[in-house]
Amino acid sequence: MSDTVGYIPILIFAIIQWYSIGKYRESLPYWALNSMTDGVITANLNGKIIHINSVAEKLMNVQADFILHKDVSEYFCSSGYKLADQEQFQMLLKQIKSDPGQIINAQIEYIEPEKHINLTTVPVANRLGEVLGVMFMLNDITEYEHLKDDVEQYQKFLENMVKERTQQLEDTNKQLKQDIIRRKQLEKELLVQKRYFQELFENSSMAVAQLDTDNRIVAINKGFTTLFQYSKEEVIGKKLIELVVPESLSSESEFFFSSGMKGKKPKKESVRKRKD
Repeated sequence: MSDTVGYIPILIFAIIQWYSIGKYRESLPYWALNSMTDGVITANLNGKIIHINSVAEKLMNVQADFILHKDVSEYFCSSGYKLADQEQFQMLLKQIKSDPGQIINAQIEYIEPEKHINLTTVPVANRLGEVLGVMFMLNDITEYEHLKDDVEQYQKFLENMVKERTQQLEDTNKQLKQDIIRRKQLEKELLVQKRYFQELFENSSMAVAQLDTDNRIVAINKGFTTLFQYSKEEVIGKKLIELVVPESLSSESEFFFSSGMKGKKPKKESVRKRKD
């Protein structure tokens, strides 16, 4: 027995909403680190490099593709620079790795060729305060090491560097907090939308089916069961076109489905078949 039904607009609308919710993703704010004037390296708790900005690449003449996922020690030791005190440097790395939650400030000195790097490490934590890794902040102070005889100028340089770094960290922290607030708001809005469309889906007197991207049924409402006489167990995982669409109208049904996946809202009264 065939009936003329007008459930198509509701079906397409439901598909679009669930598709949009599924596509929501969060993104990491690496752009904030890349915009800093200091060299920045982030490493996980195993000491493996997971991010390096362009300033850090230029500082030791390394390429991100070469150094990513390697131990952070390779960044400092494999770029053609000879450490003034290899043992002291290894002790510093051991201290950082053994307690990633601490803040460390140290200087690394190279003698061939001469280079002086000011290193500050800070823990990288999530919103719950759990330490996930370490951020290495690097600044080339070679020129200023040559000015140590001028104590006043050197002291001013250090003060300005600390102020600048503090400001950069505050700006980055502010941006991260804003991102967290924005994400929480989006999550709240998406939850409200999901509940609304779930209630609309379940309580609609019209026949509504939720489909995946392969046109297979993943959920139906009571209206669908009432109209087409199919139970939930009978339809889940099957293609809608095989159950309720007359063979002569299969191309029409495919058109409606593809149009819905593209964000369009085609409207047309059509004929569908019941189980009996």
